[in-house]
Amino acid sequence: MSVHLTIQINVFTCGGVAIGWYDIHKVTDGTSSATFFKYWAALTRGDFIENIVQPDFEAAITAFPPRRNPELLQMGMANNNGCKNHIHGSPSVVVKSYIFRSNAIAKLKARASSQQVPNPTRLQAMAGFVWEQLLVVSEMAGDQYEHTDTTLQITVNMRPFMNPPLPRGSIGNLIDTAVARAGILASLPELVAEIHGAVLTTKDEIREKYHGENGVEAVRESWDKLIPMLSEYKERAYKIVSWCKLGFSDLDFGFGKPKWMVPTDAVMSSFHKNLIILTDFTDSDGDDGVQAWIFLDEKDIKSLESNSDFLAFASPLQPIL
Repeated sequence: MSVHLTIQINVFTCGGVAIGWYDIHKVTDGTSSATFFKYWAALTRGDFIENIVQPDFEAAITAFPPRRNPELLQMGMANNNGCKNHIHGSPSVVVKSYIFRSNAIAKLKARASSQQVPNPTRLQAMAGFVWEQLLVVSEMAGDQYEHTDTTLQITVNMRPFMNPPLPRGSIGNLIDTAVARAGILASLPELVAEIHGAVLTTKDEIREKYHGENGVEAVRESWDKLIPMLSEYKERAYKIVSWCKLGFSDLDFGFGKPKWMVPTDAVMSSFHKNLIILTDFTDSDGDDGVQAWIFLDEKDIKSLESNSDFLAFASPLQPIL
């Protein structure tokens, strides 16, 4: 029997506390984890839970009824294994984090604007910029690839776009993936425009297809289209996930808000390569920024940190993992 959630709490002699957790991505996503922890924290503080978004274990099951189709499940498992075996085979994946302060993000948003996207969001501007910089690293490596274009996967929360929308507290792996495609020499505004269009298309598909009797099949079809594309683009297939504004940085179990939230235990698999995770960051002066956790080959991390354009906006943190 598999364990769906494991939590470890460490109390240090200095008085500090660290809470770590593992969960199974098949049944939870970032929003689910945030909902669970915020509810747990409210209970420990003795707050009125009526004012807290409560975990809802029924809505997702109603929207996507469990299916007993071995052929469907085996197909998904086979594709997933193929993805892990063939996309990112490097054993030298490392993670480094970088701080983007509010003034740097404001400059990026202005730099990323275009006629198609005159007012890019913080996520669009940061996703486009990091994607652009990773393509620079790829070009610096001098590696030869079959394709002269690239893809970026952007995780999309299904809940608000379902028809009807699912409750905010719905527990489940309720995410879809938007895929933006661009040439490797595309400018930042062009990359942001591709991200904007891909996310809009995915939201429309969720509204139109992910409900009723065919909802499960629609999700599976989306996944099955994604896997071959990732295998095709290999080293120039990137993915970004945002945990910003989910509430992890505001968790208070009665002894104050966390000083830091780390989205990895540094146990790397090849599947982590080319992943970017964005989290909230507030410095000692109260400046609200974003912390970007970037998973790359070690040699590519060194190339990234030698890029003056990247360092003009991002401040590396000393590794703690």
